[in-house]
Amino acid sequence: MQNFLKIFGAILSPITSSKSFADNPLLGSPKLNRLGLHTARKRAAHMMCQVRRIIMAPKVTKAWRDDYQRQGFVRIQNFLPEKIFKEVKHELAKLAQQSIEMRQGSTITRRFNLDASNCRNLPSLQSILRHRELLWGLRYIAGYWGQPIIAVQCIHAEKDDSCQSRDPQTDWHLDTFHSTAKAWIFMHEVKTDEGPFAYVPGSHRPSKHRLAWEKEQSIYAAKHANRLHARGSFRVCPEDIQHLGYGQPMIGAVAENTLIVADTSGFHRRTPSPKNTYMDAPNKPSPHSLLPRR
Repeated sequence: MQNFLKIFGAILSPITSSKSFADNPLLGSPKLNRLGLHTARKRAAHMMCQVRRIIMAPKVTKAWRDDYQRQGFVRIQNFLPEKIFKEVKHELAKLAQQSIEMRQGSTITRRFNLDASNCRNLPSLQSILRHRELLWGLRYIAGYWGQPIIAVQCIHAEKDDSCQSRDPQTDWHLDTFHSTAKAWIFMHEVKTDEGPFAYVPGSHRPSKHRLAWEKEQSIYAAKHANRLHARGSFRVCPEDIQHLGYGQPMIGAVAENTLIVADTSGFHRRTPSPKNTYMDAPNKPSPHSLLPRR
């Protein structure tokens, strides 16, 4: 029975959001991808997202829609009213919550989710959970209805030359073949040497050249040496980005209270940091950003 369900799931996978080439013989088939399986899935997903965006458009400002269609991301300074932003920082400072920690190379990420339960007595954080512009903007950029996950995230890069593995998030990459949205409301200034988010404008669109590049990647993805590439999060080198005709990336060095929302089916990365990015003592990190994602 278990084998039957596994086979049945593999057969249905082309019409789902499954993305791993290495774990699915159908999605990873070189023959099928030469015939255009992967690019057909990408075109179909793009079309479905565009239809949903047309329906959601009245709930999203024209500025958001125009910025997204042109460049694949939205960037807004002073997103929250100053009074609310200060209250959010104050509430975060006193919020005691156990976080999940992940190390990738010399980078440490600490994160915990926010919900109605742990924000019960924190009205400013509750207002983020219900923020209409943010929630509908995320849905629009993702091209998908639903309730976004909102978390507090701290990212700390360590200057550790002895570390044998590097942070895979510093490679230019896409998250998956279909639109998906991530957003950051930065609680403090992030400088260019502090590992800011970076994005290649326009790389969210399935252009002719982009589809040809993805088709080539899909043919050999299942046996790719990079584990994340083989699982559907394609890595791309700067030379290929240039060859595909994209311009200079946006480097998200930001002031505090800046919002960035991006479609992470476009090329993006965490810029490598040449120094430690702890704000306080290493065992007492300050919140880096609120991370809504859809």
